Amino acid sequence: MLVIKVELWPFGFKAGKRELDRIYIINDATGTNDIGNYEVVHSSDGSNIPRLVRVEDFDRKLGALELLRRSLERLKEPL
Repeated sequence: MLVIKVELWPFGFKAGKRELDRIYIINDATGTNDIGNYEVVHSSDGSNIPRLVRVEDFDRKLGALELLRRSLERLKEPL
């Protein structure tokens, strides 16, 4: 599982940090060694309802940042 946290550090000071968003990218174990399928859960500060999307048929050779990019693209899609 990948966990991505977005924090705001006012004026660069960690002491006042506040989490704005969190994304969990979870391998659902239905893929192969080369291709993965993922559940993506997004929770946002101020929202009690997490959003769930899927990224399917992802070529693992593309790496974690590409998986994050595709996850963000899916999360941008209208409900």
